[in-house]
Order: sequence, then C-alpha cells, then structure tokens
Amino acid sequence: MPGTWDPEFTALRGYHEEPFDILDVFCRHETEKAILCTVDGEDVWFPLSQVWRESFVQGMGDEGVLSISPWIARQKGLMEE
Repeated sequence: MPGTWDPEFTALRGYHEEPFDILDVFCRHETEKAILCTVDGEDVWFPLSQVWRESFVQGMGDEGVLSISPWIARQKGLMEE
C-alpha cells in the first residue's frame, strides 16, 4: 500500500546505513528521475531515488557534497563492496 512504511523493504534498500558522501561534486544536468554529476572529472548518473534528502547536491547547478545510498555508491564503483 503506498505511503506505508515497510521495515523489510527499507532494510533491503540499505536505508539502515548511513549515507555515502562525495565531496566536490557538480551537478551538470537533471531529469525527472536522475542527476548527472561530475565526480573526480568523470560524469556519473545518479537515480534521484538514491540521493538522500539531506544532500547539498540535489539538482542542476548545485555543487558541494552529494549524499547517496551506500548501495548506489558500490554500484558506481565509488565504494568498496
């Protein structure tokens, strides 16, 4: 049911973990579902569903700290397994 909290689903998505912060990020482009950021000189797409609400980088033109889920950080090779 939409709008309900499911602890199993939340745990599976990694929300029990602390965010993974990436410093000195610039957001170059955004769509309805993702942002394109420059990380260490490389362009990387991040699904908005994996960007933490508290992240300083949220949309096009933002720069600073990008806070993402550890799961997507591992998927993008930014964090060791």
